[in-house]
Amino acid sequence: LIEPRVLAVGYDTIDSLLAGHTLVTTALVLLAGKLIATAACVGSGMSGGIFAPSLFLGAALGSLFGSAAALIWPDSPLSPGHYALVGMGAVVAATTLAPITAILTIFEMTYNYQIVLPLMTACIPAIIVVRLLHGASMYETKLHRRGIHIVRGHDINRLRELRVRDFMCEDFVPLRTWTDFHDLVEMVLSSPFPHFVVLDENDRLAGVLSLRDIRTQLADPDLRDEGLKAADLMTRQVVTVRADQNLEDAFHLFSRGRFSLLPVTDPDRPDRVIGCLKKDDLLTAYDQHVLRQQVVPATRWVCPLPGTGANRNQEK
Repeated sequence: LIEPRVLAVGYDTIDSLLAGHTLVTTALVLLAGKLIATAACVGSGMSGGIFAPSLFLGAALGSLFGSAAALIWPDSPLSPGHYALVGMGAVVAATTLAPITAILTIFEMTYNYQIVLPLMTACIPAIIVVRLLHGASMYETKLHRRGIHIVRGHDINRLRELRVRDFMCEDFVPLRTWTDFHDLVEMVLSSPFPHFVVLDENDRLAGVLSLRDIRTQLADPDLRDEGLKAADLMTRQVVTVRADQNLEDAFHLFSRGRFSLLPVTDPDRPDRVIGCLKKDDLLTAYDQHVLRQQVVPATRWVCPLPGTGANRNQEK
């Protein structure tokens, strides 16, 4: 109420900041007031908006930065309005974690190709800072408060009630540490899946062998496969998942690594493999679970019979 310009969308105030007609003290008051008002609205659960306040805050912050730059470089042809424009893009990119959207939005407002490089220079560090200090955009944060966690377009909370043991593949064909290179190539060529679990002589997990490991050897012109075994090519640092864990835990493991298969171990014996969980099977389980939740038994109203005067609800 003290500074009404911090209320509403504030496009008129943004225009004034871009034109360089705002004093430094006024820009500072607008920045602080808008930040408090936006934080109060969003933090209390009101629909206070995010995108327009981001433009407002960016313009005020950029104008202040431009005023400070003018004191350091008085001969610079740039005005605080130029810095305000770049500040708008930087704050929008940081708030939404969508730098391409921010750059294109500001470019469409100006149709000035010279603004693209400064925008990139400001937007990329902005999203890096937010990723390091907070880790999510404002839109994702609002979902997290409601208990909804989105990873790569999937609501992984739905996977929390599904167990790995119910979706793992038990009919996997393991390799042995002593399997020679010729047999490895034949098995890889005949298998539709690019990963193999490698077991030792005691049926304990020894490593994982992928098509990538064998491709590296096949690309070597001086290849000599005499005496080359699976133990020489496999990856010994294996990421596994227990059978009693939920699919949300497995989803996090898949999202952090570049693999499409997780060996499933016995909860009581971590070195014993009892199955394999494929990434495609996990995504299929997610899709089917979402589909089942969306299929709700439909109901319909039946017209009352003559003389009864009652509506009858019949469930399909």
